[in-house]
Amino acid sequence: MFLDADGRVPSKYWLIDPRTGQVLKSGDRPPNYVPIEFDHYQPSILICAETTPAWVKQQEDAVRR
Repeated sequence: MFLDADGRVPSKYWLIDPRTGQVLKSGDRPPNYVPIEFDHYQPSILICAETTPAWVKQQEDAVRR
């Protein structure tokens, strides 16, 4: 949950499994005080950016093949 993200945290996010590098969830950052809904209780890394990270693009391309 972001408490004061407006203008400080990029608008897109990716939730990553640190063990496999798999994208668990991605989307637009929710408004302040709204949690990112995720029903798994496992380690994860949250990455926020305005553009899709290069390694995420590579992973998506590999899945499409």
